[in-house]
Amino acid sequence: QLRAGWSARKRTRSSHSVRPSPTRRNFFPLSGIVRCSGCGQNLQGNATKSGEGYRYYRETAERRGIDCTQPQVSVRADALEAEVDRIVTRFEMPAVVRERVLQTFTLTDCGAV
Repeated sequence: QLRAGWSARKRTRSSHSVRPSPTRRNFFPLSGIVRCSGCGQNLQGNATKSGEGYRYYRETAERRGIDCTQPQVSVRADALEAEVDRIVTRFEMPAVVRERVLQTFTLTDCGAV
C-alpha cells in the first residue's frame, strides 16, 4: 500500500540525515516534497532549540533572495506530517501505480532522481 511507501520514506529520510539524531527533533520526512504555494520553493525543516523543541517547515525565499507572495510562512511539522499521513493512508490505487510510486520514493531517497 501507499502507506507502506510513506512509512518507508520516513524511515529512509531519517537514515540519510546529515546529522543523525536519536530523537525526532531534526527529522523532517517531507523535506524536498512540501513547497511554498507563493514561490514554489521547498520548505525548509527547522527545529527550535529552546523550550519544547518544536519542529517547523518554513518558507525561506527571502533569505535566498527570491521573490515570494507568501514570505516567511511556517507550519508545525507534527501537524503537517499528521495531515499528510491521514491523506496518504486513505489512498487505494492499482498495484502498477503503487509500485511506480514506491520506486520513485526509493530513487529519490538514493539521490538517483
